[in-house]
Amino acid sequence: MYYEPFYKRFPEIAKEETRRLLVFDDPDLPDDEYALLESYCSEPHCDCRRVFFNVFSKRRKQIVAVIAYGWESKRYYQKWLGDNNPDILSELKGPALNTASSQSELSSALLEKVKLVLKDKNYVKRLKRHYALFKKSVAMETLEESKNLPVVSKEKISRNDPCPCGSGKKYKKCCLQKDEEISLKNIFKGYNQMTAEFEGTLDERTAGEIAHDNIVLSELRRGSSIKEALDAAAEKYPEEALQYDDENIDDIRIHYNYLLNHEIIKNRMAQFSN
Repeated sequence: MYYEPFYKRFPEIAKEETRRLLVFDDPDLPDDEYALLESYCSEPHCDCRRVFFNVFSKRRKQIVAVIAYGWESKRYYQKWLGDNNPDILSELKGPALNTASSQSELSSALLEKVKLVLKDKNYVKRLKRHYALFKKSVAMETLEESKNLPVVSKEKISRNDPCPCGSGKKYKKCCLQKDEEISLKNIFKGYNQMTAEFEGTLDERTAGEIAHDNIVLSELRRGSSIKEALDAAAEKYPEEALQYDDENIDDIRIHYNYLLNHEIIKNRMAQFSN
């Protein structure tokens, strides 16, 4: 399982929304600024719902702790892992120091600080949004690459090799298309499972809310800013208008970018399926 930094895919969002701890006169930690750099799993079919915090010290200019955190229940991780070992489940859920990573003498104290930070429900919601954005990006990337994917097999099979089914035909003339379709179906299945909760919220919208959202998305596609898009939608559907200010505009922008990307991915999935 490979964890990739969030800022590599979303540098602007990471710049604005990475949590930083400013520590002064603390008995357990030296004065410093500690950035909680988020990393998420980049495996397309994995839905671990966890984040790794690589805690970066501004003064030392290095990672001084790696902390794992999963926001779901232990029951979820038991089902996801297929194991009910309490020690493993506790580490999966966390927050906990990642035993596979190098730690420093500050790690234990930083873990206690992170536990306090995670009591902020709005911050946990932000982590969930980041996770969803990250996994959607992975899904889209996987779909783009799927046209050129090799056949899913224990051994790499060339298009001109004899087909492993024993028909005597070349692989490209026999089972290649079927194997590629299976690979795509697995990708689609993983993405649909990952976004099922989000799809549920979309299905709950009223006709007016759908019409309002469609105006916002249409304006964003034309290059309008999120404020311009919201104003255009509010003009046509005032009863569905969203009230925005400097405090919530970034959350609204992320939501609609999320919705826009989801729409693009679903359309591409439909094209691949046809």
